[in-house]
Order: sequence, then structure tokens, then C-alpha cells
Amino acid sequence: MPSSGGTITTRVSAKYSDDQVILAELGAIHHLLCVVQVQGTNRLGNGLAIEASCGAIRKAVAKGTLKKDAAGRTDKPHVALFSQFLATKFFEASISVVTPGRWALTQPRVVQNYEIVLDDPPMASIKSDAGDIVVSRHALNRFVERFVAAEQIKAGQVLVDVPDLKWTRAWQILETIVPQSRQVDIQRSEWQRIVRKYGQDTLAMYHADSMNVFIVRREWFGLVMVTAMRDSDYNRIVPKLPTYAGGRLIHQVS
Repeated sequence: MPSSGGTITTRVSAKYSDDQVILAELGAIHHLLCVVQVQGTNRLGNGLAIEASCGAIRKAVAKGTLKKDAAGRTDKPHVALFSQFLATKFFEASISVVTPGRWALTQPRVVQNYEIVLDDPPMASIKSDAGDIVVSRHALNRFVERFVAAEQIKAGQVLVDVPDLKWTRAWQILETIVPQSRQVDIQRSEWQRIVRKYGQDTLAMYHADSMNVFIVRREWFGLVMVTAMRDSDYNRIVPKLPTYAGGRLIHQVS
């Protein structure tokens, strides 16, 4: 007998006129995982099995295509947006499609019913000095590639063949270092390149110990990490701190 069960009544904003059933189910899954945390506090996707009734949800977070080009097998931007939390924080979760008539319904010991309203896309975010930051699919892939699985990639392994557990590990590391990161100014030439690619409304967060630079863009629903890069002596992104020599501070000019 399951420990708890119940229903989630979901109202989707009228501004989302297409695929409201899919969006409502994604909102319900998000509420259970990110708000109620029925799977346990701070648990990620490893060992987590989710049954959905909409095949579009499984397509939106197909792991092979997420690894290959940071997009699931969906051509519906709103479904991709609403499934962002499954494609990042809960990347390792297995998702199967089960029609409601085939669900094995048993009487739970505790019944909990919820009512939610979806005005904005449901997101999984990480706290930072700049505010809560949503990690995009692309940024998570780049962090896996350039940091978590860097040795495997250097050895010639392609990202699509990297084990799923590396994405879970990436999220765990980001949950630690993003709150420790600080907003910084970066090299003028590098910043001009970033602005051309991601737009003016962006900022850079820097974690000194790991030398990771996170580029964050302001979207209509909040802050989004759009990519992650490594700062180094060979790829200088963040200006060096001034050095002390001859009784004076020497500043690097960018």
C-alpha cells in the first residue's frame, strides 16, 4: 500500500492555449517533485521512475537528443519550456507512458489533494547572489562536457555516450558552487562576443575556486543560465586580480 496518494487539480493560464492537458500534467509532476517533494528532500532523478499519461512528455526529455543537441524530440516550444525541470534537475529519472485506465490504483494510507494554478512555466532553479537561476539544457550539457566529464571528452568520448549519472553529478555540483559565485565584469573582447550571441540583458557569474564562468540571461520568467565556461591562463575570461610588486598594485588592462 502506498504511503500517500490523492489528486492534483491544475488550472492552466489561458495564455497557453495549446496542449493544456500536457502542460497541466507537467505542472502536476513539478508540484509533486519540487514543491511537495514526495520522492524525498533534495533527491534528484537517479533511481526515480515517473509514469505519465502523455507521450509528448517522454519525447520532450528523450535523453539521447538532450545530450546531442540540448533538445528533446518535440517541436512544441511550450512543452519544452514546461519540461525544463525534468530535462535538467531530474535528468536521470526514467519516464514511462501509461494510459490512465492502466494505472494500478490502490488505496493509500494518507490522501493529499492539491490545487495549483499555472501562470508561469514550472521551473527548477538554484539560488545565487543575483537571484534564483534556472539552468538551461544547453548550460547543463556544457558543464558536463567542460567540467564533470572533461577527462572523458578529452579522451575522445562524445557527449551522447557519457553516462546519465554525470548530469545528476553536474546538478549537485552546481547546487554547491552557483550560490558561492559572484557577479563579475569580464574581458571586454570576450564580453562583446557574448553579447552578440546572447543579447545585452546578460550577466556573468564567476566561481573562483573552480574557475567556472556562468553566463546568465534575463528572460521574461526569470534568470536563465545559458552556458558555462572555464576560465584559465589559456582562455582568459575574467580579468586577473591586481598583483603586488615593487610596493604597488599592478592591474591587468583588458
